[in-house]
Amino acid sequence: MNDNISPKACVTTCSLGYYTNVNLRKCQACTVINCEVCSSTNKDTCDSCKTTGAKYIKENSCVTEC
Repeated sequence: MNDNISPKACVTTCSLGYYTNVNLRKCQACTVINCEVCSSTNKDTCDSCKTTGAKYIKENSCVTEC
């Protein structure tokens, strides 16, 4: 059995750091810098920052202080 996934395989959820572009029907990278989990349908909304010490979202990036 081959566990490799084709780059053109259909997915039901996108990986960390990506969101589902419903218009283009594909996963695209979040635009928020250091964002680990962006909104499932909005590239500009970060739900969780990467574990780099950043805890807040300011001016489209994850930062350590407001």
